[in-house]
Amino acid sequence: MREALLANNAILIVRMLVDNFRSFAEVKPHILLNYPLAAIAACLAVALAVGRKKSTASPGQRAFSLVTVLMLAALIALLYNWQFFVVLA
Repeated sequence: MREALLANNAILIVRMLVDNFRSFAEVKPHILLNYPLAAIAACLAVALAVGRKKSTASPGQRAFSLVTVLMLAALIALLYNWQFFVVLA
């Protein structure tokens, strides 16, 4: 799910770089798609963090899952800082 969130924003960035004068209606679906993608990714990150305590994973796998959760939190914080989660009318 993290990849879907990243891909959505990467496509939005590429579309804006190709044509700076796109209408808001053309990019609004990308911005609105951030809501469900970020919510699902956050739920999965919580499930990963909770399941990490119960799993018999190796220390390397545990570290990788922790890094994944932290990177997802950083991505969502960045999107929030860039105001991608502003309610759009």
